[in-house]
Amino acid sequence: MSSVEELDKSSVVDCLTLVCDFTLHYFSTLGSSLRLHSAKSLTMELFRLDVWYDLDVTRLRSAWQQGLKVACHGSDVELSQYLEQLLSVVVDCVSGTDDVSQVYRLSEIVSRLWHTTSHSLDLTILHEALRSSISVLLGSAWLLAPVLDRALFVHSLEGFDVTTAVGGVSGTRAISLAALTARFLLTTWKAGRSSWTEDKTSCDTAADAAPDEGDDEADNVDVDNTEPACSDENDDLTVDNSDAQEDVDSLFLEMLLDISQTVVCIDASEAYGSKHRLLQQELKQDFCNLIGQLNDTEAELVIGRVLERSMTNGEAWCLVLDVVLCQLESCGKEVVVQRCLPTDAEPFLPLTLSTASTLSVILVRMNRDTRLQIAELMVALMLSSSADDIAVFDSKYVLVIIFTYHISKMTSQNIFL
Repeated sequence: MSSVEELDKSSVVDCLTLVCDFTLHYFSTLGSSLRLHSAKSLTMELFRLDVWYDLDVTRLRSAWQQGLKVACHGSDVELSQYLEQLLSVVVDCVSGTDDVSQVYRLSEIVSRLWHTTSHSLDLTILHEALRSSISVLLGSAWLLAPVLDRALFVHSLEGFDVTTAVGGVSGTRAISLAALTARFLLTTWKAGRSSWTEDKTSCDTAADAAPDEGDDEADNVDVDNTEPACSDENDDLTVDNSDAQEDVDSLFLEMLLDISQTVVCIDASEAYGSKHRLLQQELKQDFCNLIGQLNDTEAELVIGRVLERSMTNGEAWCLVLDVVLCQLESCGKEVVVQRCLPTDAEPFLPLTLSTASTLSVILVRMNRDTRLQIAELMVALMLSSSADDIAVFDSKYVLVIIFTYHISKMTSQNIFL
């Protein structure tokens, strides 16, 4: 495979087309009668070619998909490890590219993997790779200013190393992985939900059924449309499917939060210049589209998770909270946002850097009575503090709190009415 790029492309395409035509018919005809090790080995090589080389071989993807179906329908205890290896090939490839077309081509491959394996693909590898890349960005010096801008206390901010130098490779890797994940979620998450039950209740005994009526059927293999027939043997599968779907949704929501962190890093950074601007714009648009697809329950879960992490960990999470809330509000979910916000001051006591940063994001979104209660509490806290304690407050936010207090008081007394 290392010499593929050195060969004449037309010769490679002709050769691969012949190989894929034969392989597709071979996999389709023999089904589970094929030796599993041979099917897995050949499928892996075809898969690598599809991932690493953008070859104009329309049969290549159908060939490895059919081979993967054969592997998934076998009783191989090492199947999960094999699927992890396939996903790792994609992760390794996307980590080294900032080409938008390649990133989204790879997202289509991950989507095909997901459907071919009947949604049993473990996405942990992709999730961990994305989170690992983001952790580098979150320690960057250029995030310090916007984080401090959301903080009431500025004297002690842990977790940021102003000497950290983030290279272009690390930044590109994080953005590319986030773009891959976002596009995968857009094309898979909601679209695949309606067929979840029938996919998961497929009868194993029907798994061997594959096109064997000649090349016509084999040449038109579509994994999404060739799932085995369903069975009514187990009435409890519906419950199991529901639990499994909740696990998937939970993982996808976590991946959405990882994407939102990357968006925050992009907004806070000028390090990439115009070189990756197209990829950044595409990622931001996909992020907005993902947020727009959330139903009210999912939106509440996202807000709850981000709010908790902002209150607990602070730092860049307050920026993520602001981005998520703004996007939800732009999608017409102001009522959902309001429903998820604290209704009293108790969650913010004692006042810490994290709670203060969170408060600066949500204070303007709270109802008048809550704002008044919190403002009164903050004013009382400052009045009872020593001069040294007062010095650690950012004067800008002292003014904001006092202004909020007076405005709330005047409003409650109908001065403006």
